[in-house]
Amino acid sequence: MMAINLLRRSLADSRHLRQKRRLESVIGLLALSMVCIVSGLIWANVNKQIQSLQQELADKRVQISSQARFESDVKVLVEQRKKLMQEILRLEDFQRSRVQPGNILDTISQSLDPLDLWLVTMQLEKGRLALDGLAGSREDILRFSKNIEDQALFKDVTISETRAELIAAEALYSFSMNFKIDRQHVGSTPS
Repeated sequence: MMAINLLRRSLADSRHLRQKRRLESVIGLLALSMVCIVSGLIWANVNKQIQSLQQELADKRVQISSQARFESDVKVLVEQRKKLMQEILRLEDFQRSRVQPGNILDTISQSLDPLDLWLVTMQLEKGRLALDGLAGSREDILRFSKNIEDQALFKDVTISETRAELIAAEALYSFSMNFKIDRQHVGSTPS
């Protein structure tokens, strides 16, 4: 069987129930307040981090723009350097292609040694060198001609004239010789 209590609860039970409900309400409000406070703190912290990141982003953009200007300056300098290097190479090629009287004289003087031969005149005109000189013998003239032919700097060596002469009571041979300067070997050291 079943029993049903149709009587009102006692006053004490009712008070106890109200206190329990109040306590539950206070605990609920405290829990809700704690959740709100923690949420507010988290939101403030996240907001602060967002502002910090935005400031860092703005600083990086400033750095990037200054580096972009620097990069464009570097590109301009690299282009100027390339042009200067091309100009230097062009000038070096020009310098190498020029006829250097010092190289010519050095090469000729090496060809004279140890011959009994003296140069009287030397004339350079349009890449052609004409020499006049005196020698103790015709063999010295021929050896000198051979020495000149052996030099890479000269080509097309021809002896145009040789004559026996008596100069200061000594028998000498005067000669005239001409040859071209090989522009491919100008600027090279004598062989």
